[in-house]
Amino acid sequence: MRIPRFYTTQALAIDTHITLEQEPSHHLRHVLRLRTGDDVILFAGDGNEYTATLTQVAKHGAEARIGEPLKKRANRMDHWHKIVINACEQSGRCRLPLINNPMAIDRALKEQKSELALLLDHRNAQTLAQIKQPRSSVSILIGPEGGLSQEERDLAIQNGFQGLRLGPRIMRTETAPLATIAAIQTIWGDF
Repeated sequence: MRIPRFYTTQALAIDTHITLEQEPSHHLRHVLRLRTGDDVILFAGDGNEYTATLTQVAKHGAEARIGEPLKKRANRMDHWHKIVINACEQSGRCRLPLINNPMAIDRALKEQKSELALLLDHRNAQTLAQIKQPRSSVSILIGPEGGLSQEERDLAIQNGFQGLRLGPRIMRTETAPLATIAAIQTIWGDF
C-alpha cells in the first residue's frame, strides 16, 4: 500500500510534533479517511522527506509525530538486507527473513501476529523452559540500549507479549537477539 505524501511549510525534525495546515488536514481526513495511528510522509520542499505518524485527526486539524528522514531509512534498510543475505549465506539458510519497515513501537506491538510473542526482560521470572513451544512463529521484543521503559513493557504485555528471562545478566542489544534465538533452537529445535 502506498503511503500518502503531504507538503507542509513547517520545518521538519525527527521526534517533533506538528499540526498540519488546513489543506492537508482536510485531504487526509475527508478524502483519504486516514485515522490516528496511520503513517504518512511529509516534505517541506528542502529536499528531505520524513516518515510521520498521525497522532490526532480531528475537525480542527491533524497532528503528526515526525519520524526518520526516508533517505537515512532507505540506507539503513539496504544495510540490514545485506546483513541478512550474508547471514543466510554463512548459515546455509535458503529463505531470507523479512525485514519490515521501522514503525512506532505502539503500532508494531498492536500489529504483531505471531503465535508466541516474547518480551526479553531480565526482571522477569519466567524462563524459556517454562513456555509452551509454539507450532509456527515467534516474535521477540528486545529493547534498545538502556532497555524499554516501563510504559513500553506494559504496552507489550497488554498486546499479548510474555516476559522472558534468559538469565540475570543484561545483554547488549546486538547480542540479545542471537542469544535468544540460540536458546530457542536449543530447547525447541528448528521448529
